[in-house]
Amino acid sequence: MSVSLIEINDRGVSVIDHSGVLRHISPGIALLENDQVELGEAALRRTRLNPTRIINRFWSQLNLEPFSPANRVARHYADLAYLHLMHVAEQTEISSEQEVIVAVPGSFSREQLAIILGLLRQTPFKAVGMIDSALAGTVMVAESPSVLHLDLQLHQVLLTTFAESGGELQRRSVVQLGDVGLHSMYEAMVHLTTGQFIQQCRFNPQHSAAVEQELYNALPHWLSQSRHGNSLPLELNAGEKTYQAKLSWDSVVGKLEPHYRRIRAQMDKLVTADTEVVLTDAMAELPGLAEFLNLSGKTVSPAHLAEACTRHESLIRAAEATHLVWKLPANRAPATRPRQADVVGSQPPTHVLFRNSAIALGRQVDIRNGADSHLSSGSIALNVRGLPESLGRISKVGEDVFVEFGETGALLNNRPVTGRQALTLGDRIGFPYTDEDLQLIEVQDV
Repeated sequence: MSVSLIEINDRGVSVIDHSGVLRHISPGIALLENDQVELGEAALRRTRLNPTRIINRFWSQLNLEPFSPANRVARHYADLAYLHLMHVAEQTEISSEQEVIVAVPGSFSREQLAIILGLLRQTPFKAVGMIDSALAGTVMVAESPSVLHLDLQLHQVLLTTFAESGGELQRRSVVQLGDVGLHSMYEAMVHLTTGQFIQQCRFNPQHSAAVEQELYNALPHWLSQSRHGNSLPLELNAGEKTYQAKLSWDSVVGKLEPHYRRIRAQMDKLVTADTEVVLTDAMAELPGLAEFLNLSGKTVSPAHLAEACTRHESLIRAAEATHLVWKLPANRAPATRPRQADVVGSQPPTHVLFRNSAIALGRQVDIRNGADSHLSSGSIALNVRGLPESLGRISKVGEDVFVEFGETGALLNNRPVTGRQALTLGDRIGFPYTDEDLQLIEVQDV
C-alpha cells in the first residue's frame, strides 16, 4: 500500500503507515479553555481537572449544530473534528497532500460521512478511498461465511455482522450498543479503585481533583500489567505520599460484568452456531471479557486493516472516497505467520538475545527506548529516534512466553503487529527506524 491509513474512532483516531505500523493514536477528547482548544492525549490527562470544559462526543455526534459553551475557535462538533484531524496530522508530521485511505465505523450516517470528507479536504490528508473499518479487519482473518465483529468506542460497543455472498464478504447489519463504551467502563473502574484505596489506606483519591486525575491516568497501566496471582498492585502518588493497595482480578471483572452482560445479550440476538466472532484488539484487551463471553475468536489489529487496504487498494481507489466500501472479496485462507518453533524446535524459549548478550525470561523483560543501547537485568534499551520511551515488555506465564507491545507496535518476524502476541523459539522482534532486533533463543544447561 503506497498510501497511509487513518482510522476514525472516538476512542482514538489512528494513523497507520504503509507497512502496517501504528504511528499515532489520539483520543477523541477536547478541552475548551478561553479561546483555545486542547486535544487528544493532553486533553485526556486533564479530564478530572476541568470536567465542565471537556467535550468527548464530537466524533460520535458529529454535526454542524452550534454547541454551548463555544468559543471563537470551535462553534460546533465539526470544528472540533477538524481541529482534531489537524492535530493528528501535526503529531504524525504528515506531508502536504498525503494520500490516505479512511477507515470509518459503520455507526456514521451518510451526513456524517459527508462532513468527514469535507473536513479532510481542508487538511494535509488526501482521501483516495473510504472503507468500513470492521470490514477491513474482518476480511483478513475470517474463515466462516458468517461473522460478527465487535469494536470498542468511547461511548458504545459496535456489533457488525457480515455474510459471504457471491465470493464477497458483505456487511449486513450494524448495531450500536450505547453506554457500554470505554468511557463508562473507566468510570466504573475509578469508582472501584477509589473504594479500595479508602478501604485499605483510609485515603480518598477523589477528595483532590489532581490526585483523581493521577488515578485516572494510571488506570490503563494498572489494567494492562501482568497479574500476580489473582490481584493487581496499585500505587498512587499524592503529593509527598505514596499509597499502595491491591485490587482483586475478580472484583475488576465483577465491576465490568453489567457491561459484559449487555454485550452478551446483544450477541445472542445476532449469532448462530456457525457465526465466527472477531474482536478488535481494544475489545480483546478488556479485563476478562473473552473469558466472560466464552470466546476464543480471532483478534483484529491495525496491521490487519493495513493489510486489507494493501491487498484491495485498487478496489478501494476505484470506489473513490465519496463511496464507502462495505464489501470485499472473501479471504478464506488468511495469511498467518509461520511458527518458528516448527522449524527450530519444540522447546520454549528461555532467553532473549540482544547484541550478542542473552537475558533470561524467568521474569518480565521491559523493552525501552533510552539514551543509549544496552542490556541489563530485566531491561533492554534501544536508541531509536521517533519512538516513545516504552516499547513493550516480554513476560513468561508457565511455559508460554508473550510480548505486549505499546501503541507504536513493532515487527514480529518482519510482520507489523500490535498488542499482545505469543512468542516461540526463533521469533525475532524489530522496531521501525532501526536494524537492531531481539531474538528468542534457548540456552541449555551443560
